[in-house]
Amino acid sequence: MCDIGVDLPCVVQTDLEDQMNDLKNAEDHAKKAMADAARMADELRQEQDHSAQIEKMRRTLETQVSSLTPMILFSFSFKLKCR
Repeated sequence: MCDIGVDLPCVVQTDLEDQMNDLKNAEDHAKKAMADAARMADELRQEQDHSAQIEKMRRTLETQVSSLTPMILFSFSFKLKCR
């Protein structure tokens, strides 16, 4: 390492080392951010798949309720008539 205040090449070398460290830190930060973004995209995709499954189940149940409602009403009215 250079003595502080000795000459211009020493100052340039120190500045270059600082900039290289800053660059390495920025690259590490960018890699972590990309990994986080990929993880979040995967989580979003999973949640969207789950939401689609729940919506499909809801529609199926809604259809079943719609088809059972007339039968239930008929059964109640038949029961009332038989009294």
